[in-house]
Amino acid sequence: TPKLRASEGIDQVVAFGNTLHISGRDNNLIERGIRTHAGAENRFEPCETSLEEVFIDLMRGMNP
Repeated sequence: TPKLRASEGIDQVVAFGNTLHISGRDNNLIERGIRTHAGAENRFEPCETSLEEVFIDLMRGMNP
């Protein structure tokens, strides 16, 4: 996940069980970052941002 976090356009990577929730503001950049670092055995699909992910993002912004 450190490589994903460092990818342009990826603002947040959060583990939820055995999945990663990856978010950012530009879907094309997010997809490019995922394709660059994900293996062939991995799959990804877009989903709506959850309230929990928004909360995590806000809390990280409060702790520089």
